[in-house]
Amino acid sequence: MAIAETLLANKLQVAIAGMVVFGGAGATYVALGGDIPFLNQDGMADQVPEDVDMVMYMDPGVAEDTTTKELVNGLIDISKDQQGELYTGPDDYEEMLDETDSNSSLDMENLNSVMLYGKYPDAGSEDTETTSGLPEDSYVGFIIDSEWGEEEFMEETEGNGTEYEEGDYEGYTIYEQQDVPDGESKGYIGVLAEGQYVIGTEDAVKDAIDVDRGEMNAFGGDLRKAYDDTRSGDSTYLKFAATFPEEERLEEAGGESLGSDEQFETFTNISVMSGSYYTTDDESIGMQMRLEAGSESEAEDLDSVISAGLVFVKGSAPSEESKSLIDEVEVEQDGSAVKMTFESEVESIIGAWEATLEATSGSGSETGGDSGFGSDSDTSAIEPSTEAAVPA
Repeated sequence: MAIAETLLANKLQVAIAGMVVFGGAGATYVALGGDIPFLNQDGMADQVPEDVDMVMYMDPGVAEDTTTKELVNGLIDISKDQQGELYTGPDDYEEMLDETDSNSSLDMENLNSVMLYGKYPDAGSEDTETTSGLPEDSYVGFIIDSEWGEEEFMEETEGNGTEYEEGDYEGYTIYEQQDVPDGESKGYIGVLAEGQYVIGTEDAVKDAIDVDRGEMNAFGGDLRKAYDDTRSGDSTYLKFAATFPEEERLEEAGGESLGSDEQFETFTNISVMSGSYYTTDDESIGMQMRLEAGSESEAEDLDSVISAGLVFVKGSAPSEESKSLIDEVEVEQDGSAVKMTFESEVESIIGAWEATLEATSGSGSETGGDSGFGSDSDTSAIEPSTEAAVPA
C-alpha cells in the first residue's frame, strides 16, 4: 500500500489543504481530468465495485487551480506572521508543491485522477493493531488514471523496498505484495489498462477487475444517487459519498448512542452523506454537503436543527468577519435530503481566519500561534493516510 501513500502525500494533499477550517469559540467550518475521457468523475464511479460504503473522487488538477493557490498562500502568510522566526514551513504554495513532488520519482503532472473506495469493518469486529499497513480484514482500493507506464509505476512501487510478485487474475496482470507482517493485509496492484491501475487489498482489487470485465456491477443504490446528486463540474476537485455508519458502529466509536441525547436524535435518521470541494469563476471557494434523511418530514426536521445550529454558532463566533462568513452558508431542503452550500471569496475567508486567530489568541507573532502550516510536521499533518481511509 506504500504507493497509495506516496500518491496521496504529493499533489493530492493540496486538495486537503484547500479544505477550509475555521475554529474559535464554537465557530467551526470544515470544507472537507485527464486526457482519458473514460475516467472522469462519472467514468471512475462506473469502475467502483458494488456494496461499498464510501467513495471519494480526487482531481490532482487542484494543484494548478489559482483560487486554491491564493487560499493556501494566504494561510501560509498568516502562519508566517503568527510564528515569526519560529516558522519553518514552506515559504509559499510553489515551494509546498516542490517539496511534495520530490517525494516520488513519478511525474505528478501525469496523474490525472484518483478514486478511493472502501467498506467499513464489520460491527463488533476487533481491529488489529498494525505498524504501518491495514488490518487483514480491511477492504479499500484506489483506482488511478494516469499516463504512467506499467514499468515505471512498478519501479516506483518497489523502490522503497517493498517486493511484489507478478501474477494473473482472469486475464489481468496483478501484483501481490510479499513479506507482509502477520495481521496485516497484503497490498495488491491490478493493471486495468495502459495507465489505469487499481491498488489496495485483495478483494477490493479483484472486485474492481471484475467490474472492468463485466462480471460485477458498479456501486449503485442510495450511495450512487447521493454521489451523482452532489455538485460536480470542471472545477470540482474533491467529491465524496458515504453511508452513515449504523448506530452500533457509532456507539463503538463514541461509547454512547446518539439517540440517547435528544439534540442528536434527528441525526440518527441520516442514511448517506456526500459533499464536494470546488472553486468558481469569480475566484470563490465552494463546498457543498448533502445529508439524506430518508423522508421529506425527517429532512424538514434536520433542516430546522441545522439552521438553528448555525444561529448558535454565529452567536458564538469571536469576530464580525467569522459571523459574516457563517452567513454565506445556505441550508435548503431538497426532497428527502438537506443540502448545505458555502461559497466565499478567498479574501473573505483569509480575513475571517486571521480575525478569529487574533480574537482567540491575542494576535501577533508574539503568540507563536499555530494555523496549520507552521512547521514541517504541520505540513505532514494534512497528508491523508490509507489507514484512515476506512473508519475503524
